Amino acid sequence: MVKSKAQLESLAERRIVAVLKKAQAMSALKKKLPPKKLSKTPVVHFSLVSEAQMKKLNRAWRKKNYPTDVLSFSAHEVFYRQGYLGELVICLPVLKKQAREQGHTPECELDVLLVHGVLHLMGFDHELGPKQAKLMQKWENTLLKDSGLISRAKTPRKKP
Repeated sequence: MVKSKAQLESLAERRIVAVLKKAQAMSALKKKLPPKKLSKTPVVHFSLVSEAQMKKLNRAWRKKNYPTDVLSFSAHEVFYRQGYLGELVICLPVLKKQAREQGHTPECELDVLLVHGVLHLMGFDHELGPKQAKLMQKWENTLLKDSGLISRAKTPRKKP
């Protein structure tokens, strides 16, 4: 069980690499990643933030005045082609709350949010409509399959 923010950040860094390697092994997802010859594993930066920090970011970037669970900031295409996908920002208190609500550990919720965020960095966007949401959910379920987590789409998230 992860006890501190630093331990969760360290775990996140390892799990991001695992998610990206899994995506590289799937031909349909591999097409959305930079060419492997440039970068063995793409790079994603990661931050854990407070509710106040996340609320400020969500308001500035999405015009939504509440802390969300994860924000994805895609890299400019020139950097993307070199293997840098972008940055994920996860709100630690929201992560912990959602883990309790879903009945699993913060580590499992971290996996869910990392997969969700990485898929956004790869160009998937569930907010573009039902077809895109279904496609993104399919890839989330595929990438999370080994973790034994249930589909998150069946449990609508409540906004604070």
